[in-house]
Amino acid sequence: MNRRIMRAMSSAAIAVIWFAECVSAAGSSRYPYVPRQSKVAACAHAGPAIALPAAFPTQFPFPRGTIINHTKPLLKRQIGIYGFVPSRNFTSTVTFFRREVVRAGFALIGFEVDSPNDSEGTYRGYGKVGRWQLRSLPGCAAAMAFSASSEPAR
Repeated sequence: MNRRIMRAMSSAAIAVIWFAECVSAAGSSRYPYVPRQSKVAACAHAGPAIALPAAFPTQFPFPRGTIINHTKPLLKRQIGIYGFVPSRNFTSTVTFFRREVVRAGFALIGFEVDSPNDSEGTYRGYGKVGRWQLRSLPGCAAAMAFSASSEPAR
């Protein structure tokens, strides 16, 4: 084969591989929830980790070590999850969610920070819409309370 055709085929192959990697990376979180790896500071009094409910988007990112220890149905077709996230400090934990929710493929619809105690965000993606909240824990600088909701997007 002539060199031009070989270069064109080579370039096309690289483009296809790059595109496939981008597509496979989209829709997956770099920080999935892994209950068996859950570990937060004892001061959080977290209890055992449970699996995410099927109605909650698996693409949602969680800091490594997150413990989800309670879920409950909310209004209509909403689901709520509750637990704790490991935290080095308020700012880095808030920044994690703001950055990683978008990286995981969600649209960030709203975001609010009430330093140094509370942060909330609203997301949309993968056919879901929901909110998350972080709250500092008095007497426990190494963890934060976490809650989130999810419902089918309209």
